[in-house]
Amino acid sequence: MASSSSSSAAVRSWRTAFLTLRDETLTSPRTATAVGATSSSSIPQLLQHFVFSHSHSLVSAAPELPPHEVASDVFFLLELVANSCLGPQDMTATLSHTSQLIRDLCHRVYFEINSSSWTLMFDSFATMLDYLLDKAAPIATADSSADAAVITPIMDCLETIRRLIIVHHKKSSPPDDTQLVKFLLRVIESSHAEFIKSFRSITNQRFAAEIGRRLPRYSSLWELQTLAFAMLGETVSRYGPSIPVDVWRSLIEVDILSLPIW
Repeated sequence: MASSSSSSAAVRSWRTAFLTLRDETLTSPRTATAVGATSSSSIPQLLQHFVFSHSHSLVSAAPELPPHEVASDVFFLLELVANSCLGPQDMTATLSHTSQLIRDLCHRVYFEINSSSWTLMFDSFATMLDYLLDKAAPIATADSSADAAVITPIMDCLETIRRLIIVHHKKSSPPDDTQLVKFLLRVIESSHAEFIKSFRSITNQRFAAEIGRRLPRYSSLWELQTLAFAMLGETVSRYGPSIPVDVWRSLIEVDILSLPIW
């Protein structure tokens, strides 16, 4: 009886969090007035208050909910966060919390996912990638302690995709496979450009101490590229015949990026 009561409370907690979040962001996004959130609350503040502040309990509650309900709420969250990246707010911490939550959830729950869901996910992750490497990466370059806030969310996104592929690969369609390849190519090209930028800034430094301070950033970028290349290889080995010719050309071009730069 106690277990059943605890399970019901967890389900209520999940539904309250996401129903309130939907209400606050969809019905009156500029005048959110919930308990603990003022009329000037931003999307990051709302997400922190309703979701991230008790993400552990939400992850625990997810297996008790219908899979389609979890998937619907997760994709709503993902789209909300991605759209917010286009605004003036600092989304770095929010992206970190979002990617970690979705990664944890996809290891606990079977997501019901279709072609439109794949498209939303790849588009949202691409927006997050662009934000992190275009806006947050310069901060991390200047302060290596901020590096994890840039690289880790991207790694979490890749791990989420890898997990979903394992679960859903037999149900994916050729267009879904092509989207996957294009996204991985985008990750590789973007991270390589960031690596080159960081490397050139290092070579212009005269002091060994500066070089040593930046080395952890190289390691993180290498790990990101290694994971992306590994996933790309896995994808091509499974879906090679269904990949369009123009994408194969891009694959050949990006393969050059795996060569050493020195």
